[in-house]
Amino acid sequence: MHLETCEEPVWNIQATIELQTNHIGKGCDRDSYSDRSVRRLCGAVRGEVDLLPPPSFSTNWTAGLTTVPSPDSSLVFVFNGSLRQACEVPQSALRELGVSAGDHFTLQLWMKHASSTQPAQQQHGRARREEESIICNTVRNVTLYVDGVTYDPALIHDNGPLRPPAPHPRLVIGASWTEEAEKGSTNSSESEQDPAPPRFHSHFRGLLAGFTVRPGRVEPHNVIECLYACREGLDFGDLESLGSGMKVHVNPTQSMLILEGDDIENFNRAIQQVTYRNSLRFATPGVRPLRISTSLRCFSEEGCVSIRDVEGYLVVLQPDAPQIFLSGTAHFARPASEFETPQGVPLFSELRITCSLSHSINTASQGMEGGALMSDAVAHTLDGCEVSPVGEELDLQREELILDPESVREKGLELINNTAYIAISGAESISVYEDLLRSLRYRISVGAALYERKFRLSCTEMNGRYASNEFSVEQFMPPSRHNLPPELAGHNLANAQRNSVVPGAATVIIVVCVGFLALMVVLGIFRIRSIHRRETKEGSSGEKEGEIDWDDSALTIIVNPMESYESRHGVSAEAEGEEEEEEEEGEESPESPPGDAPDNQRIIIKRDGRDHTPRHY
Repeated sequence: MHLETCEEPVWNIQATIELQTNHIGKGCDRDSYSDRSVRRLCGAVRGEVDLLPPPSFSTNWTAGLTTVPSPDSSLVFVFNGSLRQACEVPQSALRELGVSAGDHFTLQLWMKHASSTQPAQQQHGRARREEESIICNTVRNVTLYVDGVTYDPALIHDNGPLRPPAPHPRLVIGASWTEEAEKGSTNSSESEQDPAPPRFHSHFRGLLAGFTVRPGRVEPHNVIECLYACREGLDFGDLESLGSGMKVHVNPTQSMLILEGDDIENFNRAIQQVTYRNSLRFATPGVRPLRISTSLRCFSEEGCVSIRDVEGYLVVLQPDAPQIFLSGTAHFARPASEFETPQGVPLFSELRITCSLSHSINTASQGMEGGALMSDAVAHTLDGCEVSPVGEELDLQREELILDPESVREKGLELINNTAYIAISGAESISVYEDLLRSLRYRISVGAALYERKFRLSCTEMNGRYASNEFSVEQFMPPSRHNLPPELAGHNLANAQRNSVVPGAATVIIVVCVGFLALMVVLGIFRIRSIHRRETKEGSSGEKEGEIDWDDSALTIIVNPMESYESRHGVSAEAEGEEEEEEEEGEESPESPPGDAPDNQRIIIKRDGRDHTPRHY
């Protein structure tokens, strides 16, 4: 980039380079951790209390507020300036949350003013900040941090006088309040017991999030800088090469950089040193709009050149996504008696979490304030893991998942345990998550008819942006001998190992069934072929017997007329049918005399050959 003034003498040059981030929901980074996770990474003191919590039965003062989604999974509340857009934190809730009145506390919030075209937006000739993060510390004197930079609160105050506190202190968010006595009320004791509702005025218009208070010890300055140091923004490359008379100003969020000088050559060299930095290990890909506004002040105001704004953009490419891999023992079997103990059985005793990337820090970010700390911390952390049963939800009367909540809180993490899943959330190292998940146990009640259960584990990184594989573990609980029904208690099991289900049992059964079916098909084909061969043989033998019957040259038929009457009547019905057939053949034969073959005569056939045994019919 080069600036030319057409030889017009100038005495002041000012250029404003702005990285537009108005589309970001909250904060200066596209993808960041939640406020609680960032506090954990920066080493902030624990014990903060959320004054704008998610609406629930116990925290119902935020139920009437509108919320908008945020990329870091935190709630952003909308205040539109109307009379109803304000909430009062009840005193009972403050006592339950552990907030007590004290001399030292830290108040923290994120604020974004709503866009407005009203003249009130301009105060004392200066534009109001659009977005800012505010922290107030009270150590004798109030210390005000706006986007990590300290300000003197004596210079930032309302011109109105500070009135003494009312008899009934209140904590109101989104508006100012005044307490007025009801008309006609003269009993001061009644007014103290039942104070009049406050009257709200000077309503806030904009967004609020992360509104927390932590009583007691205040935050150190380096922690506050870490909390609000942006890992993405504008920077100046080499301050030593800055020419004489040049000045560089960068706002706390590093979304705006101002160059100011009086020499055109020095200005041209300086503007080429403006850089964009992104120290996030996994930068969010996309387009970053840029705008450069330049103004000149000439010795001759009439001939001073006006320069148009220059708009452009830079593109952040897709980084290499980390591959989070969960591994361990996917199948195991234990006796039911071990699951029935108060400790239960660990589910992921051999769990291992690995990542395919080395997570090395970019050397260019080593010299950047706050960049190296956050980049190194974010690169080695997970932000959540969830274990859920496959199939039906847990029946708390028969089974449960056990994880020590104290060990989770000691690590600064949050735990959710219900019948649908058990979840650990918060930014922490991989080793910490491994230790916690290895201590997770599964327990069943005595006598529960449960013989197998399957659970699924998954973890996420970078606020859920990157997810791991789904690791499933299946456990089998064969019933113990003393847990068998009375009718089976006296029987010996033929093989105790049959109760231990192997992972490939279903595969073995399928292979056996397919093999048996193939065997039956082969046997059926063989049987059909054998029947076909038998019929062929019977047909050929029938033809040979026919030839023997009609070839009567070597046959002699002898008829015995002296057959007894009883023998003839003792012949079976089947034999009689055969005799009738032979009788017909005898009548047709030319050698048999007519009239000498009655129906019940026996025929003896002799055949010349090796076998001289006569055959009787």
